[in-house]
Amino acid sequence: MELIVVSSEGLMKSEHDAALLLRDSLPAHWVGYAGFLMTDIQGKTMEIDMLIFAEDRVLLVELKNWAGIIEMDDRTWYQTTPKGNIIKHASPIDIKRGHAMRIKSLFQRDLAKRWGNTFFEVQPMVVLCGEAKIRRTTPTDAPMVVYIEDFKNIGDKETYKDIIPQDKASYYFEKNPHLRPCDRNQIKIFDDWRRGGKAIQKRYRSEASYIIPELNEPAFKGPKGVYNEHIGEHIRDAEDKALVRIWNFNNLHNVDTTMTLRAFLGLREERAIRYIRKTDRQLSDDYLLNFKHDLNEDSLPVDMAEVYALPPMVERLDDYLNSSSLNPEDRLAIIRSVITPLASMHAIGVYHRDLSTARLWWDKTRGAVLISGLLSSKFPDMGNTSLADLRQELNSTRVEMPEDSFGTTEILGQALDVFQLGVLTYEIAYGAKLPRPKESWKEWPGPAPESDPFEGRLHSWFQKALEPEANDRFENAGQMLEALAQLVNLQNIDTNEDKQRVLDELTSYGTQVIPMMVFLQDPNFQPEQDMVRQRLAYRSNTAEGKACTVRIFMAARPNPDNHGQSQRLLHFLNRCKTASNNVLPIPKLVDFGHGMNGTHVVQEYVEGINLETWMEQKGKTYEQRYEVADEIIRAINKIHDLELNHGDLKPENILVQENDRKLNILLLDMFDMDFSGLSPSNTMYSPKSDVSASARDRYAVYLLVDEIFGGCADKGCLLYTSDAADDAN
Repeated sequence: MELIVVSSEGLMKSEHDAALLLRDSLPAHWVGYAGFLMTDIQGKTMEIDMLIFAEDRVLLVELKNWAGIIEMDDRTWYQTTPKGNIIKHASPIDIKRGHAMRIKSLFQRDLAKRWGNTFFEVQPMVVLCGEAKIRRTTPTDAPMVVYIEDFKNIGDKETYKDIIPQDKASYYFEKNPHLRPCDRNQIKIFDDWRRGGKAIQKRYRSEASYIIPELNEPAFKGPKGVYNEHIGEHIRDAEDKALVRIWNFNNLHNVDTTMTLRAFLGLREERAIRYIRKTDRQLSDDYLLNFKHDLNEDSLPVDMAEVYALPPMVERLDDYLNSSSLNPEDRLAIIRSVITPLASMHAIGVYHRDLSTARLWWDKTRGAVLISGLLSSKFPDMGNTSLADLRQELNSTRVEMPEDSFGTTEILGQALDVFQLGVLTYEIAYGAKLPRPKESWKEWPGPAPESDPFEGRLHSWFQKALEPEANDRFENAGQMLEALAQLVNLQNIDTNEDKQRVLDELTSYGTQVIPMMVFLQDPNFQPEQDMVRQRLAYRSNTAEGKACTVRIFMAARPNPDNHGQSQRLLHFLNRCKTASNNVLPIPKLVDFGHGMNGTHVVQEYVEGINLETWMEQKGKTYEQRYEVADEIIRAINKIHDLELNHGDLKPENILVQENDRKLNILLLDMFDMDFSGLSPSNTMYSPKSDVSASARDRYAVYLLVDEIFGGCADKGCLLYTSDAADDAN
């Protein structure tokens, strides 16, 4: 089929892909038009996905990329998403049936005579191009709803008769083939009409009633094309603006963009705002953008869009700084306005982690800074535990953090924010971006005296904010507000000598072992592949016949061009070495190292039940609870004594074993890492503030002990949980 896309901006990616599939599947002499607005004889517009000129009629096609189960009920369709959410839709057939009547009236008025006094039937069809399945139909809608896998075959005459409701038009056009809708002369007449009038208009992408006039010119380009941000205008009020963030998860090449990951990343800012709104409503009202979208986490397209309302008279902070003439007092006021909301966010455990002048908005009416771009934020996100952190993949600041350069394994959100605040407030203070250090430099250069409106008063303040060691910086944005008087001295310890040292040490862990050949997969157990963490895990047996588990981290290997990644890998393998040289409450390490397939860790497989299952079993005595709690505390103390930590402690990662009526525990998943080489953590058993892995372990132990003794009536339970609380503190 010949396909004419009137406006590519007017089609979602799924709709565009469906249009291309139909182009390649339907007869070559048919003509289809996609992505446009059509104005009826009353001057009202209709959004048209596709209009196909076929043998005996014009097909008005509505493309629906839905998932889940569809149930039709009179003029309402109910969509049950894969996670069980129910979405109520007005019947698309009912809507398109009305559109078809309006199009027929338009054709009758403008084109019937030109087409040889021929009237074309306009047939509405809803084509399901997603994974949705129809469970219940209605007699009125069912004949006009079809799956795209079936619809693409209507070029076949018999299939056409089976799918498209038949009328007498086919007999008429058999006698008058030159008058068929797809006849080249009829198409030319239609093309002349659509080009010469105003009935066919470009269709712009619309999200939550906001249209994007210039889709090819984003206001802000995200990293690697993963998302772009646009300024949308409300369809009924051009002065009503919104920030529209459109994702392209296909450009996130290093991970598998499952629906879970789309929801984790694409709805992260919304979840952060919801958390802040519940915790500090005033902070949310004063400094955050209000989301206008209504998205379901289990039905997000690959080009999903978020929509955030923009108050009147706001502009991006970088645009405001570039266009304004500011005196020192103005610059100091803006610096304070930037740090103020971040200080409040830090106080409730929310960290931005991607701060720049392009992520902030200047509200001229209030003289305040508004926060956006929370898609890399960290906060107590209870519904998304142990997902890999893609902060570096989504970094839009173009500022390489010292933590990433040096391969720091414990990265604190507030420390990242403090450093990034130092970088962006330097730009505000001095009207120029912070220079990047060279390898031989020992400190960041301050501005020339003639370019420093503060006469050196802020040098030491900037120096403390931009310290390479996180512990040497301000603790949080609140401390920055209390200081405001200090320069930049970023000592560059990322030397070539240090890079070579790390690579040399990693050589000792190199191995020619190909784990999948030495440790063959046990066919009785399904392997587990985590594309987000680039990790493969499976069951196997050692040469001695002992059951074992094999984990392969495909992305974890020495990288001469990424010192931070190499540092983290060395830290991981050093932990493995320490654990293998000591007797610890973990499954025994059989083998570990890095090679051509990445980094692998092999541990013995041990029988038992996890703590979560153990606690669900009824009839546990005080003595049994005491024994398990004591074993957990001793286990954590033992690994901490060796300066090791777990970092992701939770009931699922604790195995309970019983031998001769004696209970003991083993710690699972101690050797795990995400795509960036960082150890995963969870939010259920971690404090709200970012802390070290050892501190997370202590906090988790307190919560676990509390849960173990929960519901126990014995007096000893109360005494034990009190002691545990003291130990945790």
